[in-house]
Amino acid sequence: MKDPWGLAERLDQALGAITRLEKAMERQRGGNAHQLLTADQAASIAGCSTAALRKRIARGQLRVIRHGRAIRVRLGDLTGDDR
Repeated sequence: MKDPWGLAERLDQALGAITRLEKAMERQRGGNAHQLLTADQAASIAGCSTAALRKRIARGQLRVIRHGRAIRVRLGDLTGDDR
């Protein structure tokens, strides 16, 4: 059966992102929810591009900590854990 909209690929990508978030949450439970991630690290865990992550930040969907021009994302904010 053909998949003209690429739904199978999109589903695989979504499942991969969920798996990465679950693994990050497992590490966090044993680690620190306040761990700061670079934009590249946060995008990798979220399963999106750095540009997409920066758009979420610009829209106010994700909190950041700014260090001069650099931004940092708390792991807890990325995974939804506010511990």
